[in-house]
Amino acid sequence: LFFFGRIPMAGSAQAPSPPPKVPPSDEVLHYILFYGGLFVGLFLLYCVLRSRYSQLYYARNFAGRATPYSLDAAFHSFFGWIWAAITVSDEQLFQQSGLDSLTLVHWAQFGLKVSLVGCLNALYLLPLYRSAPNNAVLDPFDRWTFAHLPPHGPRMWGTLVGAYVVFGFALWLLNREFRWYITYRHAFLSRPVAENYSVVVSRIPANMRSALAVHKFFSEIAEGKVVDVQIALESAVLERDVAQRDAVVAKLRCAVGRARADAARGAPRCDDPAASIAEYSGRLKQLNAKIATGIDDMKAKAVEGSGDQKASPVLRTFANFTASVPVVGCWAPAPPVKSCAFVTFNSLQTCSTALQSLLGAQPFEMLVEPAPRPEDVYWPNVGMKHWRRQTSRLLTVVLTGALCILWTVPMTFVAGLTAVNSLKKRLPFLTDTPDDLLALISPAMLALFVFLLPFLLYAFAALEGLISEASLNASVFGKLTLFNALQTFFVSAISGSLFHSLRQVTKSPWYTIQHLLATHLPGQAGFFIGYVLLRAMLLMVDLLCVKQAVTAALRALLGPSPLTPGRPETWMGLRPLGVLWDLQHPLIQADLILILMITFVYAVMSPLVCVVTACGFACYAIVYRHQSLAVYSPDNDSGGQLWVRAARYVLGCMLVAQVTLLG
Repeated sequence: LFFFGRIPMAGSAQAPSPPPKVPPSDEVLHYILFYGGLFVGLFLLYCVLRSRYSQLYYARNFAGRATPYSLDAAFHSFFGWIWAAITVSDEQLFQQSGLDSLTLVHWAQFGLKVSLVGCLNALYLLPLYRSAPNNAVLDPFDRWTFAHLPPHGPRMWGTLVGAYVVFGFALWLLNREFRWYITYRHAFLSRPVAENYSVVVSRIPANMRSALAVHKFFSEIAEGKVVDVQIALESAVLERDVAQRDAVVAKLRCAVGRARADAARGAPRCDDPAASIAEYSGRLKQLNAKIATGIDDMKAKAVEGSGDQKASPVLRTFANFTASVPVVGCWAPAPPVKSCAFVTFNSLQTCSTALQSLLGAQPFEMLVEPAPRPEDVYWPNVGMKHWRRQTSRLLTVVLTGALCILWTVPMTFVAGLTAVNSLKKRLPFLTDTPDDLLALISPAMLALFVFLLPFLLYAFAALEGLISEASLNASVFGKLTLFNALQTFFVSAISGSLFHSLRQVTKSPWYTIQHLLATHLPGQAGFFIGYVLLRAMLLMVDLLCVKQAVTAALRALLGPSPLTPGRPETWMGLRPLGVLWDLQHPLIQADLILILMITFVYAVMSPLVCVVTACGFACYAIVYRHQSLAVYSPDNDSGGQLWVRAARYVLGCMLVAQVTLLG
């Protein structure tokens, strides 16, 4: 702490004067020239490469998931893809890419509309601020901000009107967003897919832990409506056999790759790959037979439920969902049946009724929740005991809180990087580095920490006992959004004197937080302009599919040949071009909420920020409309589960902005 920030201890006689910073006008100019130049260069590079490497940039076409959007003739012109992305309808995006992609794009459009209203406010706020009588020596950039107004002057009424316009429009727009979301959410939940007709029942009493007993229980509630019931099973030996089979398959792939390389080269190696292939194939056959026998034995221990024999053929397909439930391992000795079941109904109304009913006679008994997609189930948490789940959730809260406190140290350092002279004094090896270059480090470091944070948060979320990837993503999204808000704004406000500020917060929390936000955040406008420009530049990196290209190259260079020629296979996390990637909705929406918070805070304090955020939101909307239809897989669609949480955080962002203005 002392090395990075020389932060004064509580009770020190006098706090040191703040080190000189790069002038805000020069800082903003550097950000625009550097990140804006990279943005334009990467954008033009994409337009050139797009038609030459179609397997990379039209990945869905080559994976058999082509859409009318990516097959349009106008789409293949130099700039035609931009207009094609803008004109894609919500219905087409919903049908081709899912509700998650649609909600992501709508949040970007929401931010764009709010930013445009801020730009309209700027038409009268900028002259109001610039023409204010103020004899203080201010930077040219600060003269166009709220800081140029004299205190308690009549011009502050203009700021008040601007705040009412921005926040009133945002609330009205959020109310309209609820309408389309409810419409598409109902359309998603009424689709004839297995998860919409199924529920997960956990904490089943010991005397009911059989498929027949659970089937009878729900049949008494809704007679003739139960299609199938499956109980999750325990197995430790079976999981070890599966792990051994995976290891044998990996060795077999390497042996096949060596044999093909020898055949192409015409010179065999010292060891005979054919012998290794024969050996591994024999072991694989034995393990497959052993695993199949183990599955049959485990299923024989559980009583099979008898479904409704009069169900139609279409409804019988829903039983494929519960039939796909694999056995779940537990390394401790345990009964063969877990306290968790998957129940499939033949009616949406019955499924909805089961979700809203109180079925247990005791607290935390017979808990019902919506069933995830079969591919979306997080099996290690299925059937987790109640005490273990509650303990894990408490541990997650403690770990997240500790991480938030510890994360303050690097974030405080990042927020102080704009003090170039102070940075050179603490890090002597940077003495000869140009000030303009050092001023660009702070937004880049902030983006780096935001990039690293989700890996830790995903590990914490996995401890909460959530049984679906969608629930994990929602948990990570919530944690990441709170981290962004707290660390980016609050820490930047107290970065000058951490211990002194924390001491004041403990004495008078409300007044101190309000005072810190109001006095420190206005001076950070240039820093956040740089951050938004950096995020826009990184969007071009995503548009260029750099991650997909690098992993595909490493897969081709280091990985073995696929066992089936022409069929792409992932190896050690490295995906070839034929395997689609999932769009990371929690991370992207957390970035959008952060930029929305920047927009709300600076909409009337520094209206020029709205011009930059409007450009940023427009880039997000266009890029992810295009990428979700042309590149990313639609299979990880959770049905817009993040939208409700995001709406709550948007309201929180408006509250923080209003508290800042009150100060």
